[in-house]
Amino acid sequence: MNRSARQESRQPHSLAATERGVGAGTTDSGAGSGPSHYKTTRSKRHLEGVLKKYTNLLQSWQSRYFVLDPEVGQLQYYLNELSKSQRPPRGSLPLLGAMVVSSDEFPYMFTVQSTTGDSYKLRGFVSGFV
Repeated sequence: MNRSARQESRQPHSLAATERGVGAGTTDSGAGSGPSHYKTTRSKRHLEGVLKKYTNLLQSWQSRYFVLDPEVGQLQYYLNELSKSQRPPRGSLPLLGAMVVSSDEFPYMFTVQSTTGDSYKLRGFVSGFV
């Protein structure tokens, strides 16, 4: 990957723009002859799964179970999938206005930066290749 491609891949991405479905619309051709109205084709999906979360220098990267809940606008995490029924979650990050910034520091690494000033440094991983 050349330098300009790496710099471009590290550009922050707004989660608010993604949530609004910017650029992902279909026309709704109503019964009248008025202008077409756009509505989003993306449904608000509840996503969850394991990511590596950077904790600190001593413990480094730890596997945690994350839940992306668009209804409450939060990224929540738990120690593991079995503990996701516990309330409150081990941690949560509000996503309204948050930015996602990719990184070349580690494979599949990105940071979610909330408008509260809190952030999570995360990595996806391929099973067997941690």
